[in-house]
Amino acid sequence: MCAVRFCLLSFARQLFGRRGVRNVRVDSTVAMHVVNYFSSRSPALMSELQKLHTVAQSLCVTLRASWLASVANVLADRLSR
Repeated sequence: MCAVRFCLLSFARQLFGRRGVRNVRVDSTVAMHVVNYFSSRSPALMSELQKLHTVAQSLCVTLRASWLASVANVLADRLSR
C-alpha cells in the first residue's frame, strides 16, 4: 500500500485534476482488499490507508485495486525483494 501511495505521488502532476477511478494492480490480496474496502483490523495498515486516502483525495481520484500474481510480474517482484 505504501508503494501505491508513492506511485500516486510520483504521478501527481499527471493525475491532478483528472477526476475519476484509477485502477491499480497490486501483488498482495491483503492490500487489494484494504484499498477496495477501506478497512483493516491492522492498525499499521489503517495508518497507511489513511495516508493513501489523503493523497488520493488531494488528487481527486478514487482507487480501485485488482490483484496481479507475482509470477505475472517477475521483474517488479524481484526488484522489491
